[in-house]
Amino acid sequence: MKWITLFMVLFLTTFPAKATLVTIDIEAMIDGRDLLIIRDNTLRWHHLDYAAVGRWGQYNEPTIISTEVDGVLQMDRVQWIPQWPEEPPADIHYEAFSSLFTGLVPSLPPADMATSVTWTPIQARGTTSMKTIPTGANGYTLIIEFYDGPGACAWYTGQISIEVIPEPATLLLFGLGAVMLRRNR
Repeated sequence: MKWITLFMVLFLTTFPAKATLVTIDIEAMIDGRDLLIIRDNTLRWHHLDYAAVGRWGQYNEPTIISTEVDGVLQMDRVQWIPQWPEEPPADIHYEAFSSLFTGLVPSLPPADMATSVTWTPIQARGTTSMKTIPTGANGYTLIIEFYDGPGACAWYTGQISIEVIPEPATLLLFGLGAVMLRRNR
């Protein structure tokens, strides 16, 4: 058993966990204040005031989603037109939740695997901020707030960056599996 422990120490120091960078790019037409809620492989808008995301006048614009893992494109400008309680041209000037987008690739990783989560606004007339970072206590939910203020709508773009490191337990299981394969030969 001592040699297994020694092997694991050598294995984990020889092959340290490699960080993976996951990015999620979001583009959306905003008028007022809205929250983008991301959990697991889903996105949903929580509209708070003025016109709902994508809605303004006769507009019914999509939220555009792109993702990468270590620079390799996973989703390329996927267009999601959120459904709201009323059909266009209704602007939805009251608090409401959009339909759920499913199929985010990759899924939002659990917080115990993420070493850092950042939000970088790229284009914003008003303000944006990360309201909630994913934790076990909130079901690994990430919330980004967009605030455009009164007046006409504007396009907002930003990027979520998540650095992911495999859990030590995963590496340990991999190492033990390798030891057991070697032992059974």
